Amino acid sequence: MLSRQLRLIIQAGELKKQGKPGPEIQRRLGLPSEFALRRTLEQANRNSLPRIKRVYDKLLATDLTIKTGKLDAELALNILIAELGP
Repeated sequence: MLSRQLRLIIQAGELKKQGKPGPEIQRRLGLPSEFALRRTLEQANRNSLPRIKRVYDKLLATDLTIKTGKLDAELALNILIAELGP
């Protein structure tokens, strides 16, 4: 779910930069409501693309850590949250 949301944020930001209207962005991303579109665009505006990429990389590393059994899911997610904190 987290990686999906990050992808949506990146795609929404790029479509907005291209000048696409809200309804088209919503349709292209398959967002169920105007509320979901508004929230996704707000997140895209609040975060730079380099920051989103860093978060995505950390999320990928956490996923691999869990799936390879290096850490259990709860601990790995707690570490991820601590790393992404303010």
